[in-house]
Amino acid sequence: MTFKELEPLMVKHGAVIRAITENEHIIVEKRHADQFPNAKIKFLPEFNREMLVEVKPCKHGGQFVLECIKHSGATVKFSGNHFFGSLDEVAKYLAGLEEV
Repeated sequence: MTFKELEPLMVKHGAVIRAITENEHIIVEKRHADQFPNAKIKFLPEFNREMLVEVKPCKHGGQFVLECIKHSGATVKFSGNHFFGSLDEVAKYLAGLEEV
């Protein structure tokens, strides 16, 4: 399925596809060293100082999550927790959804 074919399905179901990064980068000030024992001290130019940096693998890293809009009055809510290994899997799932 191409992106052009996927677009109308995403609009129809109010879908958002998010890619999950392989790792989470936690950046905190050095004074929090006791809370992050596995963190490394690195100079980060964007902060212009040394910071603690901890890299943790994400449970669903490298996968995609599909969130579909659920209308409830004036509130827009998203439901998620559908994880997929590829965009093709997401497209097949969306194609099989009933319109709400």
